[in-house]
Amino acid sequence: MRNLTASTSSAMRFGQFCYAKDKNVPADKKGIFGFGDVWTWVALDADTKLVPSFTIGTRSGQTARDSWMI
Repeated sequence: MRNLTASTSSAMRFGQFCYAKDKNVPADKKGIFGFGDVWTWVALDADTKLVPSFTIGTRSGQTARDSWMI
């Protein structure tokens, strides 16, 4: 998708647990993506319900910014 002219956009995030919650992940698996909390960030055009971008990652500001890189 290119040159989108969305007048109203919003972001949503959904949290999931892979394997276990962060506080319960064993020491040998800590810091490995896919073990612990995983977040799905969705950029949504509120008018058309179009999803031009989504990102799966951590709950960090960088991941949030990456989901808006359209």
